[in-house]
Amino acid sequence: MRLDLSDLKLVVCIADAGSITHGARCASLAVGSASERLKNVEDDTGVKLFSRHPRGVSLTEAGEVLVRHAREILSQQERLKAELSAYAKGVRGKIRLYANTSAMAEYLPGRLAKWLSEHPDVTIELEERTSADIINSISNGIAEAGLVSDAVDARELMLEPMADDRLALIVPPSHPFVRRDKISFSDVITEPFIGLYPGNALQDHISEHAEGLGHPLTYRVRMSSLKGLVRWSVAVLA
Repeated sequence: MRLDLSDLKLVVCIADAGSITHGARCASLAVGSASERLKNVEDDTGVKLFSRHPRGVSLTEAGEVLVRHAREILSQQERLKAELSAYAKGVRGKIRLYANTSAMAEYLPGRLAKWLSEHPDVTIELEERTSADIINSISNGIAEAGLVSDAVDARELMLEPMADDRLALIVPPSHPFVRRDKISFSDVITEPFIGLYPGNALQDHISEHAEGLGHPLTYRVRMSSLKGLVRWSVAVLA
């Protein structure tokens, strides 16, 4: 049995109109074409769908079964068209967004909340990753967008500035670095650090840059959360 959506629509139109002539008009077909198509449907299904009368047609029991299923299928088609139309207009969908640690903590919460309120039919899958991993994921089609440090090589991807985010060096008041106006990352990589465990996007990003300069960082203390890191930093300043 090979029925297409046009066949189903025609059968439903004829059933609703009680007439092949009026049903053909509803299905935007000439009467002759509608009659021929209906005959083909009945031949293909092997059952008589309509009983012919002088004043029109009525459904047979087999026709009632087919029309019931046809209505369900056509209704599903309309829902499908509506949902796909929403995707095509950009008002419904799912976006995989990756962000580094500082973006997750500082910039995304307020801005993303506002954006989501303006786009209620879009779902965000948000994950924390290192900037290098974000670039690789977008390049390979795993994520659609990401927030990264401008220190990472974006290769062929397009970068749009979002915010300034400066890293601060925290040292005890007696440290020689206190008397310097400017300090580069290469100046500090030989110092012992307080840091986060591997796997944190920001920490991994910093470690990658240190290794790129030929000197992996050494740590006196490592912990799992930024909150703990802040407490230790306050203790250092005290």
